Amino acid sequence: MKLLKLSILFLVLLSVQSFSQTSLRGQLLKSSGKSLPYTELELVPIDSNKLVVDARLVAVSNISGKFTFFNVPNGKYTLSVNFDDKPTDLSPFTTFFYPNTEKRAEAKVFEIQDEKPIKPIIFQLPPALKEIKLTGKVVLPNGEAVEGAYIFTRDVYFDKHFSIGRILSGRTGEFSIRAFEGRKYQIGAILYEKQPKSPPFDFGKLLAATETD
Repeated sequence: MKLLKLSILFLVLLSVQSFSQTSLRGQLLKSSGKSLPYTELELVPIDSNKLVVDARLVAVSNISGKFTFFNVPNGKYTLSVNFDDKPTDLSPFTTFFYPNTEKRAEAKVFEIQDEKPIKPIIFQLPPALKEIKLTGKVVLPNGEAVEGAYIFTRDVYFDKHFSIGRILSGRTGEFSIRAFEGRKYQIGAILYEKQPKSPPFDFGKLLAATETD
């Protein structure tokens, strides 16, 4: 999903740059000071608590970490990475605001006006979250290992609902999922009668289900 969104954004930017007015530009840096390429940034109106679906309010850093927002509607905005989103492989950061805070109330407010260009900025992010593996084992109340249970996860800080993927417990009930250090996760398992690998997805009967606190 994220990769597809990035591809679409690049195409949009390439097609409109020649006809667009620069509203805000700058360079995105890693905590080390090196440029951070191919990372999405968002301008969010200060009166909104959610991302506004508007290509003009999203930019992607290039190979040198440079980014540009074009034709942004006049108004007041905060600039962030991962606003209303959780860390991903492409963007392993908590929500972070310019110039240097995780709290939106402390973020700089950019006032976009046609006649008042904003000087280029440097936006340096904190260290990327370390990717880790969460491992466990699915067993029945009597301790017997459960093979073929679907493992689902929920990022407690972001997800309202569980996300079920294609991860299944192994022959001895073991499983491993990718996660980020410093985040909280809830994990669960569902055992169906069948494990279909292609449509139509007929899982059969629900045999058992459980989840962590």
